[in-house]
Amino acid sequence: MSKDCHWAIAAINYKNNDRITACPRGQTLLAQKSKDVLPSKIFNNEGFKNLRNLLSNDVWNTHCKSCEDRENKNIISYRQRQNEVFWHDKLNEGIQPDGTSSFANLEYLEFRFSNTCNFSCLHCMPEYSSAWTDIVRNITVEDDDKKNNITPLISEVKNQNWTIEEAEAVADDLIANFPNVKRLDFAGGEPLYQKQFWAFLRKIIKHPNINNMNVTIISNFNTPVDYEELAILLTHFKESTIRISVDGSKSIYNYFRTGNWDVLKENMKVFKGINRKTILETTCTVSAYQILDLKDSFLDMFFLPSDRIHHTIVQYPTYLDPSILKSRFLPQIKEDLAKIKEFLEKMNSKALKVHLGWQFYDEITELFEKTNTVEEDYQRFLYYVDRMDSIKNQNFDDNYKMTKADLKNAQPGQ
Repeated sequence: MSKDCHWAIAAINYKNNDRITACPRGQTLLAQKSKDVLPSKIFNNEGFKNLRNLLSNDVWNTHCKSCEDRENKNIISYRQRQNEVFWHDKLNEGIQPDGTSSFANLEYLEFRFSNTCNFSCLHCMPEYSSAWTDIVRNITVEDDDKKNNITPLISEVKNQNWTIEEAEAVADDLIANFPNVKRLDFAGGEPLYQKQFWAFLRKIIKHPNINNMNVTIISNFNTPVDYEELAILLTHFKESTIRISVDGSKSIYNYFRTGNWDVLKENMKVFKGINRKTILETTCTVSAYQILDLKDSFLDMFFLPSDRIHHTIVQYPTYLDPSILKSRFLPQIKEDLAKIKEFLEKMNSKALKVHLGWQFYDEITELFEKTNTVEEDYQRFLYYVDRMDSIKNQNFDDNYKMTKADLKNAQPGQ
């Protein structure tokens, strides 16, 4: 028996905070950029080889807690879902008994060159946002923050900023040593702000496999960008996607993400006017905040001028996991899901955007069927809402149909 995992065998993920993992949801570090930045020095170190060995023997690694938790609840995990798309048996042919993987196996890399970002989203933290770093720097962390384990306020962060030379050296290493790179993802921070991103992109288009390579850029699209150069650079790839983090409806967008909805729409239209080959994809990170605005969040995102929609469901921190709302708000959640279902049925289309809408509906429905509220996490969520409103000088009640009093007065089981 084994737990086949594309990420363990074929991927390197450069996180912020001097942490290199195998997959986007990896819970532990397998390497550190401060010790080695080149893929040829990282891909077969002890951390990566140990991960492969354990999974090949059907043993979970602590790196894999996210997928272990999901599979223990009989919910399809990130590993399983991604394997459906990216797994192929040739990957195992390149693995030696000690866990060493052939350089030809490396297919995917994700880069976070910096945490520089103009947003301080409510599901984010200083590791991924310099705006959050500024918030934490200018407040006093309270005892209740520690008691409630409020992640963005108490997490220890050692931010890293790549040099342009490091970014270019990694591109050169990939060109020289890894012939089968197929996917590159760029996250942040906000990658379009970052000089390292542009330096890497200008180099990597010389890779011999560039015509078979896909690139995804995660951006808030509320930032100035050289659309013309970006459009030209992205045409070198087989496919390119800009995944635009929206995370809700027009009514909660500024509250949750600190962005401007009209600027978002205008930038999408301008980009499409220059480059129609690149796919624009709007994405929703579904936390408890989005569930409280579920129908409008889905519909407003669906009707933005994008080619596709995408979503992911928050597991950590656990006080933002959507399942914390089940014991109090399941009737309202079911009502919103029914309206989403009715909308999708009326569309009566096999278009990809509608298909992805059904995935959104199915996964949210499954989540509330198979999970239950953890009362401690619900109380932590109430604290978090109040604390963030105070810190960010905003008001939940101005952006949601229900109020903070409604959240506090709702009783389990009603």
